[in-house]
Order: sequence, then C-alpha cells, then structure tokens
Amino acid sequence: MSEKINTEEFQKIMADILEGYEKLENKQDLDTYLQEKLKEYEVGQSEEERKSIISKFGTTLKGIADKFKSLISFKKKGKSNTQWLYQDLQESMKDLNEEDKSIIMANVEYALKEAQSKYINEYEKKIN
Repeated sequence: MSEKINTEEFQKIMADILEGYEKLENKQDLDTYLQEKLKEYEVGQSEEERKSIISKFGTTLKGIADKFKSLISFKKKGKSNTQWLYQDLQESMKDLNEEDKSIIMANVEYALKEAQSKYINEYEKKIN
C-alpha cells in the first residue's frame, strides 16, 4: 500500500486494528501490536516510518485525552462547553496576530451556529 490511502480506507484499517486489539486475550504492548498491523496493511515503507506513524498517533491520542480532562475539569467548576472552548481557543491562538485570531473566531462561531441550526432542525423533524 505504498500509494496514499484515502480516508475511507484509513477508517476501515483503524476500525479493524482497534477491534482486533480489543479481541486479543493476552494484551501485548499497543505499540508492538500497531507495528504488526501497520506492516500487515503495508502502511509505511520502513520500520522507522511505522514507528513515526505510531508516535504521531500516540501524541494525537494524548492530546485528545488532555483536552477531555480539561473539559471535564472545567465542567466540574460549573462552566459551559462554550466557555471552555473559548478559553482553549484563546490559549491555542496566543501567538497569532489579532487579524488571524479574528478570522479564526469568526469561522468557529459560524461553524457552531451551523451545527446548532442543523441539530435543531433534526430535533424538530423527530418530534413532528
């Protein structure tokens, strides 16, 4: 699989990998398991490339876990998801200039309104 894989293929591979790991009776080291599966799927051209992929995957998962912990902590203080998101975005954008921050915040606000509108429409369809 030396050519780039598309998103759908990647999702199938990841689902298979995660399901397979869940079914293992004797859990081995996750990194070792992932290296074996990536090699099986011919993802990465070398052992080093597969290790790099696994490292990036681990970093991404750790980042997600850290964000989740931060959100839970924020909610325990009685604050909203919106307040947490705003604070997190401000922290993430602290090194950007004001114009770039404005553009990003406007796009986030637009996306949130669109998602809310879609959710409301779907909810209204269900109750009608």
